[in-house]
Amino acid sequence: GDTKLWRLKGHAVQPFWDWVSSWARCVGKPSDLGFSDDGFILPELNVIRHTIEADRSVDTGEEKRGKTKGQFRLFRMPDTSATSIHQEKRKTIEARAARVAEIIEREPDEPWLIWCDTDYEEDALRAAISGVVAVRGSMTIDMKEERLIGFATGEIKRLLTKPRIAGYGLNLQHCAR
Repeated sequence: GDTKLWRLKGHAVQPFWDWVSSWARCVGKPSDLGFSDDGFILPELNVIRHTIEADRSVDTGEEKRGKTKGQFRLFRMPDTSATSIHQEKRKTIEARAARVAEIIEREPDEPWLIWCDTDYEEDALRAAISGVVAVRGSMTIDMKEERLIGFATGEIKRLLTKPRIAGYGLNLQHCAR
């Protein structure tokens, strides 16, 4: 039948879930089934935020509407449009790329996976990080595959790509950075 047309009527919702809970079992970790949790419980994730200072007095522009139209601004006040966000990101790209390179050089022997959002970020990161190999959307499938396999096997130590290219279904557990 056409199951997408099926629905639970209001009076049947609780009895339905009572029935499901009578036979269903939720498993959150191996010990729920009597096995050991060794190696399953991961250590706490450390999130380290790095802040790049931006000179907000550059390209301040002027007011475009209202009573203050034509008056110059003291600080740049970007809006939240995609265009403004990318303009802001472009203003700090060299400093952000230099910071990433500095962080990577603290542990040069570790495998590094560097995520970026845009092509101009990739270009800046490639220029700042020594020995990095990029996987770009415009590459052939064979070239992408070769580089991703090279990183997975350890032949490539530093891989630079976008999440929408290599963020799904790859086993990159050898890389903790």
